[in-house]
Amino acid sequence: MKRIKTLILTAAVCLAGSTQITPAAQDKWFTAKAPLSNGQSKEFESSFLFSESYFRQSGYIYQDELAKASLGLAVSAFSSLDSMSQYGASADAGREKNIAAAYETLGFENRRYFNYDAPLNDSSAKVAFSIASKPMPAEGYTLVAVVPRGGGYGAEWGGNFVVGSGVYHESWSKAAETVVSELTEYIRNLNAGGKVKIWLTGYSRGAAVANLAAAMLDKSDKALWRPEDIYAYTFASPQPVVGKTSGHPEGEDTANPLFGNIFNIVNPADPYSALPLADWGFTRYGVSYYLLTESVSRGVSDEYRKLTGQEYDPKLTSENRIRGIEETLMRLYPDRAMYVKKLQPVLSEFVTFLCTKQPDADGKWIHGENMSAFLSRYGDKGKKSYNAAMDLIDLEEAARAKLNAGKPLSDQARETIAFFTAFCQVNGFTLGEMTRIVTTLAQYLRETGTDGLTPGTDLFTGILRREHYPEVYIACMKSMNGVEQFTRRN
Repeated sequence: MKRIKTLILTAAVCLAGSTQITPAAQDKWFTAKAPLSNGQSKEFESSFLFSESYFRQSGYIYQDELAKASLGLAVSAFSSLDSMSQYGASADAGREKNIAAAYETLGFENRRYFNYDAPLNDSSAKVAFSIASKPMPAEGYTLVAVVPRGGGYGAEWGGNFVVGSGVYHESWSKAAETVVSELTEYIRNLNAGGKVKIWLTGYSRGAAVANLAAAMLDKSDKALWRPEDIYAYTFASPQPVVGKTSGHPEGEDTANPLFGNIFNIVNPADPYSALPLADWGFTRYGVSYYLLTESVSRGVSDEYRKLTGQEYDPKLTSENRIRGIEETLMRLYPDRAMYVKKLQPVLSEFVTFLCTKQPDADGKWIHGENMSAFLSRYGDKGKKSYNAAMDLIDLEEAARAKLNAGKPLSDQARETIAFFTAFCQVNGFTLGEMTRIVTTLAQYLRETGTDGLTPGTDLFTGILRREHYPEVYIACMKSMNGVEQFTRRN
């Protein structure tokens, strides 16, 4: 009972806002590097301040400066740009290069890297992550950093759609279990001389894994750490757990004060943060802070320009467009069980297919011509399915034209719909199901102005996809001054 009261009090303190940190002599700046999200073969760089003083307070108190440092570390965990030339290779590709440099600058020792040597064509239910420790003798503890990779992870993308039927997202929860298991073993073997504090952060897929891992650590009874000594900050996190209020008999009480040391920073216009669907009961552990980008739009635009050399206007997107994604998926599969049975295996395989690279004659790892690869796999059956899908699109377009209902689809949008619909048919979908997919996707692409898939990268392109970029999150965080510029949601 005493512990519960303590947790409630510390969670209440969190409501007071962030604590400003005055740089001290032992504080260090480190540079976060990651490939530009716009597809250019360049890396962006951004500096972040690390201070030992961040960890003097309870993990249940949100700290804006610690959040920024966490974002820098999370972005550093992406696969390095150089390693992309070794896309399908295993071992010694240097994918951990940027996070290793950040650890080196900050004085973290005993650095260990997991799954960074796995080829990016590997779609198994895993995540690459790192663990490192920094002795704090003057403070009387050892700080252990844990960072799952959230960018440049290749065919692991397919696992993002393996939701499963349980309380936890199937792919992310398996990855989180591995993270917690390796972390527990690491701490057991660490000659820490007593107290350990855990700094856990992640971005996107890495954020979903970090969110689940932090909750597992909070609930752990191994007594190797205390919940108030866990500092968990996630960014652009999808929704990895079914909440208690969803009606699921085993749903988690994700807003329990025990999980108040987990802070999720979310851009409300980010399409990936809305998945899996809240209508299916999915949510996040802890407290989610939603960026109010429009209130500081000039600062965000300036910071984004510094990082990318390109323009960005936060006012171009809104939560309504994200709701359009949710409604589109609900029109396709309103029932989660039907999604798991029908769409999940095909969608996961399709995305894995798009994210798989092969070496060319010079040994460079490139995306093959996707239609050529598709026809190579499925032959005449694939060609017939693709032609049938195009016929359905023509019928849908003709019906729309008679009603004067929206402008025609772009060639890229037509190609995207036909390609995915054909992939569904060769994997067992009926003509009726194909027709429903064509109609639903066409309506979504018209409503959002999205042109379709960029093979091998993401589900969305253009303005909407950009809202998931780490450059946008960095620009927002650096333009904001504390928790008062967030919308807080449990």
